[in-house]
Amino acid sequence: MTPGEGWPALLLHGAPHEPVCESLTRGQLRARAMRLAALLPEASATSEISFSFGDDYAACAVALCATWLRGHTAALPVDGRRDNVVPVLGRPASVGFLHDTGVGRGFDVARLAGALEGEFERGYDCVRSGSEGARAARWPDGKPAVALFAHGEATPCRALTPAEVDAEARHTAETLELTAGRRVASTLTPTEPTALFAALLAPLVARAQFGARRIAVEAVVDGVRACAFDVLLLAEAHRRRLGEWAASLGLREPREPRERRELLELGDSRAVRARVVAPAPTSPEAAALEAALLARSDVRDVAVRDIAGPTGRQLLAAVVTDGAPYGSLRCAAEALSPLTVALSVVPELDRDDNGTLVPAAHHLLFGLGRDGRPVTRDLEWRAPTRAPHTHDDPREWVFQVRVPERYALYEGHFAGYPILAGAVQLQRLVLPCLERTSAQGRTVQTWPSLKFLARIEPGDDLEVVVSRDEGDPAPGGAFEVRRDGTRCSIGRFRFASGR
Repeated sequence: MTPGEGWPALLLHGAPHEPVCESLTRGQLRARAMRLAALLPEASATSEISFSFGDDYAACAVALCATWLRGHTAALPVDGRRDNVVPVLGRPASVGFLHDTGVGRGFDVARLAGALEGEFERGYDCVRSGSEGARAARWPDGKPAVALFAHGEATPCRALTPAEVDAEARHTAETLELTAGRRVASTLTPTEPTALFAALLAPLVARAQFGARRIAVEAVVDGVRACAFDVLLLAEAHRRRLGEWAASLGLREPREPRERRELLELGDSRAVRARVVAPAPTSPEAAALEAALLARSDVRDVAVRDIAGPTGRQLLAAVVTDGAPYGSLRCAAEALSPLTVALSVVPELDRDDNGTLVPAAHHLLFGLGRDGRPVTRDLEWRAPTRAPHTHDDPREWVFQVRVPERYALYEGHFAGYPILAGAVQLQRLVLPCLERTSAQGRTVQTWPSLKFLARIEPGDDLEVVVSRDEGDPAPGGAFEVRRDGTRCSIGRFRFASGR
């Protein structure tokens, strides 16, 4: 199987014995891709293979070549986080899954390489001998070779044909001045768009080498000192994390501001080029406020996002400080921006592997939903009633409650598949009911049995039935949470002794 007309040309480029990274030659890459391609389903005019790669550049390169050899589009979420991968996997066009995560679904490409090493080597012999089999069919006109997806999105933000992939890879190689034998390392995930081209595809077309795995930020300094790479790709947030380490290497800012996110030089004696990748700002106002706050000596990290608020545009500024007073930061932010600013001071920003504070995490810092819209933290309770069959017996009560469509406690469980966690059900549904019965003032000591039988979804109307055991004082009792007669959860509780 060899590429037919229209396939990405980088598959045909270079001699089999040339190393593409420290653990793989070009011939081995082709052979492994051929073997993996044979395991993938037949391609159609719209078929895609979904990816999830967090660290392994070598495995990602094999996966890309195999996907293209088989005639599929490579569907690439920005990283391997579940919130980013699941929407891509759920697309109707997705017919396979390649990854480095270790999960049971699809093919873990690195593990497959170990399991089928003999098969790969036989493929390598075919490459060296020229007996690679028949050429594949022509690539369908207009079918993308790559579809790139932003955080949490199921619709690609960019789709590139094979010719566009080749052109961008070659342009990037020229920009980075890559030549045969030069080595590229990256602190970003392999499918982050800039990393895909600068740290993987550009080295392939330039006959340079890419790092077999993503390099940890903490290992950058040692890598520079050990001459482990010639070009470094890193996120703006990673560059800031280097701090004094970067200063010790002689990190110099470019003279021209327009080069800010292009090429930087590290070190006087060791000429390592570094390309710094910064997330695209959501607006000029957001970029200006972020830059102004970062310029303060008492601010360590900042992320600013522009959203449509209830009364117009609003900037959400999340700030990590070295003891800066909140009032001072707020006054500064309001003075620096013409827009309304909401300020949140946090111990750390939970940035992803690419140094980005993803939109959903950003919104949650400000009490908003993952989509940036307001959420509610209150359930909609109705007055409790005693169960009809108990008459005046106070041991059994029925409570009616509605779970709001935008209930805040769904936000972490899970994107696209909301689940009301068991602990939340006990805290927000069962315990408030006990407080409003004759058990008021008692503390639940244990839950001897609990079963969560059916998912509770946004907008559900529920009944919570609480029954008390015989005896005075009663030692405990049981509960049921029902939806239209279906038991969603059941269990027993036991009170602590005394009041």
